[in-house]
Amino acid sequence: MTRFGRCALQYVLLSTSSFSQAFVHSNARSSALLASTTVNVQRKIVLTAATTRNSSTTCNLSSTAASTTDMSINTEISIDKSNPLLQDWSTQPFNLPPFQSIKPSHFPSAFDTAMKLHKQDLQTITTNAEAPTFENTIAAYDRTGSVLSQVSAVFGNMCSSLNTDELKEVQKEMVPILSRHSSSTYTLPGLFEKIQAIYEQRNDLGLTAEQVRLVERFHIDFSRQGAAFSEEEKQEYADIKAKLASLQTEFAQNVMKDEETFEIVLSKDDMEGCPESLIEAAKEAAKERNKGDDEYVITLSRSLMEPFLTYSDRRAMREKHGGNGVREENWPKIGRIFPSH
Repeated sequence: MTRFGRCALQYVLLSTSSFSQAFVHSNARSSALLASTTVNVQRKIVLTAATTRNSSTTCNLSSTAASTTDMSINTEISIDKSNPLLQDWSTQPFNLPPFQSIKPSHFPSAFDTAMKLHKQDLQTITTNAEAPTFENTIAAYDRTGSVLSQVSAVFGNMCSSLNTDELKEVQKEMVPILSRHSSSTYTLPGLFEKIQAIYEQRNDLGLTAEQVRLVERFHIDFSRQGAAFSEEEKQEYADIKAKLASLQTEFAQNVMKDEETFEIVLSKDDMEGCPESLIEAAKEAAKERNKGDDEYVITLSRSLMEPFLTYSDRRAMREKHGGNGVREENWPKIGRIFPSH
């Protein structure tokens, strides 16, 4: 399978598993939203219920969401239509991104535009002079950032499937920026106050159980992201999250590099005890890496390393290769990501 084929396949898997909407948060390591798979299911139920309860309001919100998807909600924000990440994908097969046209250099400008649109979506909520309701606050918030989610899904997909040097540099550049953007959205003046107002009277608004759950979920997310902190604490927390995002990205890139380059070259005798399927897979891996006809390769791929450690009769070899551990430059990062004190 080609690299672009892997990108397309993984994009479909990400989209169908409901992770695409959450990637910008997870890539920036916003831990409060790592449970978003469950939350997204709840959101779909809630917004369906909202449609039944108030079709006119929901239609207006849907119209706003559609205009966001079309990226034409505000002419003041310049949209570079030559950037394939900001183009209409409806003409693409299965509405997939045009991976063959996307270059790493497209991401910074696309993210810049997407973050501006996202912030604009949120400011539309905060500047609404009407009293906060489920429809004009919670449902509206759930629909914000569609362009950012779209660009982020492709970015995460390509970072995990292509992992080229150019893309890794863009990733290291963008991750702290995305993290700070995420922090700023949770501390946007006036937004948490509206969510708090609904949260405090959630049981008295005639909401369904699913809608109440969504209100509570958003309130937890904002609380965990420091929405109620003082200004000084918000800045400190944003700094910490941005630094963690960079450290975790560097750590993950090192792990992926190991997965690409690490190998154990074995002979047929060294595969003693291993099932035939593993021997065949190791032989295929050796061919891919241009090894000799009588050589077999075990990589850090779970489908190779794990069964080798499980079935190999060579105890000494299992001990030698079973504890390859963490590359040296990752140890300091582990200590900073998980400090012991």
